[in-house]
Amino acid sequence: AECTRCHCAAMVHRLGRVVHQRLQPLLCSPTAAIYTPSVGVISAQKTTAQPNARRVQSVFGFGAQAACGVSRATTLAAACDGRRSLAKKAAKGKGKGKDDEEPGEPVDTSAIMKEMTEDCNSAIQNLETELGLLRTGRADPRILDKVRVEAYSATVSLAKVAQVTVSDARTLSVTVFDPDLTSSVDKAIRIAGLDLNPTIAGSTLRVPIPKVTQEGRKKLTKQASSIAENAKVVVRRVRYHYMDKGKKLNLPKDDAKKYEKDVQDIHDTYVKDVDVRVKAKQAELMDD
Repeated sequence: AECTRCHCAAMVHRLGRVVHQRLQPLLCSPTAAIYTPSVGVISAQKTTAQPNARRVQSVFGFGAQAACGVSRATTLAAACDGRRSLAKKAAKGKGKGKDDEEPGEPVDTSAIMKEMTEDCNSAIQNLETELGLLRTGRADPRILDKVRVEAYSATVSLAKVAQVTVSDARTLSVTVFDPDLTSSVDKAIRIAGLDLNPTIAGSTLRVPIPKVTQEGRKKLTKQASSIAENAKVVVRRVRYHYMDKGKKLNLPKDDAKKYEKDVQDIHDTYVKDVDVRVKAKQAELMDD
């Protein structure tokens, strides 16, 4: 087959006309790839076409005769090297990360922040309930919140069958709605583990609150610290939940950073609130 560009008498061995036509730019170029067998490297070297044909042996074992003056050229190796260059360029094009993408429309996350705030408020309410159960020596109706009464073949809270009020600084008054349940309410208060001994006066019970010793107060402050730590754990779990929720939203980079900052700010605010409340309770517990 005769070369259509330089009209050299190139006789193709095995490869055929089609392969020769594809490799023709390399065979006929004044700059050809030179293969050095002793070193095993390929370099570009400018050559001058010679009138007589020489045999070109490729690294893949395919031979061809050409009159284009290429000295020991490895055409297939050069072609593979070109393909590697193209592959690297394509890989660089595909290597663009998420940061290179165009930013999308801003996303309104205010509803999610409101939901997180409500969850944290629930944790604070539970904290207040637990701290209220710590007996300080002062009359506080919340002391009896966990008392359960056997009434009408069921177990109900004290608030369902009676009203608790403060008679004085160290006495609670429990007014039972149904006088028939007075004895049941008395028993429920005694076995509630609060170390309280009510006295019955008709359908009303008077519950004196004993003074707490100094040692007992120290134990109560430790209990308050434990309750506060549990509340912080709940707030941290709320933060983790909403951080994970934000990742699933696939927000743009700037919006994602703002979202994470808002979640962290809410978390920090409620953790500080827990600290303030527990310190106030501990001060109350140690106050005579």
